[in-house]
Amino acid sequence: MLNGDLISVVVPVYQCSNTIDDCLQSILSQTYSNIEILIIDDGSTDSTAKKVLSYTKNDKRIKLFTQTRQGVSVARNRGIEHAKGNYIVFIDGDDFVQKDYIYKMWSIIKKSQTDLVICGYNRLIYDVTIPQKPLLRNSNLTSKEFIKMTLIDPGHHYFGVVWNKMFCLDVIKKNRVYFHSDITLGEDFVFLLEYLLFINNVRIIHNKLYFYRYQNRNSLSRIYCKNRKDCQLELENREKIFAQYIKDFKKFDLQNEYNKEMHKYWIMFYIRQIYSIKHEYKWSLEDKNNWKKELEENSLIKYSKSLFSDSEISKLYFEHLIHSSFRKIEKNTFYMTVKSLKH
Repeated sequence: MLNGDLISVVVPVYQCSNTIDDCLQSILSQTYSNIEILIIDDGSTDSTAKKVLSYTKNDKRIKLFTQTRQGVSVARNRGIEHAKGNYIVFIDGDDFVQKDYIYKMWSIIKKSQTDLVICGYNRLIYDVTIPQKPLLRNSNLTSKEFIKMTLIDPGHHYFGVVWNKMFCLDVIKKNRVYFHSDITLGEDFVFLLEYLLFINNVRIIHNKLYFYRYQNRNSLSRIYCKNRKDCQLELENREKIFAQYIKDFKKFDLQNEYNKEMHKYWIMFYIRQIYSIKHEYKWSLEDKNNWKKELEENSLIKYSKSLFSDSEISKLYFEHLIHSSFRKIEKNTFYMTVKSLKH
């Protein structure tokens, strides 16, 4: 079925030979057919590009672009530059979508006269679908209301990823909203924060239209085993993310009112790191002590801690401890169940 606006679908891929078929077939099966599919291969050495090329022979909507390994941000930016649609979505090559993924979001974006739609999603772990609870209610929000909602959990997928969202391409190009290649973790959230500066409202729907593969991802940005350098990189990334966060809160005249809530971002990072130093990181005692000292001396963390009492920080740490313990039990139970089913 041919529909109204042209929708650009940008798919960055790297070493996705095992998942690219599911991804592309789900896109090609969309009930909304007026789409262009821009695949950007970020230097894969497996058969990813070869598989994509076989699809281009049968469907002219698919275009393949290749580049040397430069990361997901550069790949997505290249997709934006070549995109010609009225609206744009981003789908990772590891994932796949419901057949009405594009139509549902496009119809909402047209009816609501909005420039951003966010849908629900499912997590897929070893081919087992885990529905994710919605963080926010079905709603129409102003950009100002939405930015306040991000304080619930800035890293949550409703805020911190681009793959469950439809954007207006004209807003992106006109205001030069692009992914920052110098940010390797959290680049999606910065993109969203910049985009929010130029739109008026946001529409949230609960339809679970996206399937996010969690395990064994060959994602362009995922880190599996953290060492001290990884943690330092995460700290640097968070400083860049937070700078954009402050810019948004200033623009919407919210910084003074929500200063403490904003800086909880750093308190939670600090708490997670202290917890990991004690219970997770398999480092030398010297590395653990040096990293803890580096955290304590960071100016943003020091300032954030000054806004919270010792009892508040202790309470948040205890809550994180309990949450982490339950998550570990849930994960172990889940993986044992899946393992038993496979055998």
